[in-house]
Amino acid sequence: MIINVTIEDRSDGGVSVYSEDLAGLVLSGKDRLSIIKAIEPAARAILEHKGQDTSNIRIDATFVKAPAPIPWDAYHNRSYEPVEKLAKEIYDFFEYKEAGPKPPWVPGGNSSMQDAARVAARQQLRNAAVS
Repeated sequence: MIINVTIEDRSDGGVSVYSEDLAGLVLSGKDRLSIIKAIEPAARAILEHKGQDTSNIRIDATFVKAPAPIPWDAYHNRSYEPVEKLAKEIYDFFEYKEAGPKPPWVPGGNSSMQDAARVAARQQLRNAAVS
C-alpha cells in the first residue's frame, strides 16, 4: 500500500506533514528529522486502529518549501513596521492638492500618496543602514 504524504516547511523552521490518502495522518513540529521519522509509525498506527494490514506500506513524500518572506524593502510590502511608521510621518507632511481634506493614513493602505511615502521611507532606511 502506498501512502502519499506532503511535507511542508513552516515559517518557524519546522515542518508539517499530512496525507490526503490516510485521514488522521497529521504531524507537525520544529524538529524536522524527528517528524519525518515519525511518519511511517504514525501511518501504521492509524491503519492498525482501522484493522488494516500494515505489512507492506510505503510512504511517498512530496516536499513543499515555505514561501520566502517578503523582503522589508520590497515595493509591495506594506506590513514592515519600521517602514510603515516612517512612511506615515512622511505622509503627514505631504501637501494635499485635491479638493477636500487630505485622507487619513490607512495602515497597509495603497493610495498613490501612501506608496510615495513608503518609497521615501525605504530610501531613508536604506541610507541609514549604509551610513
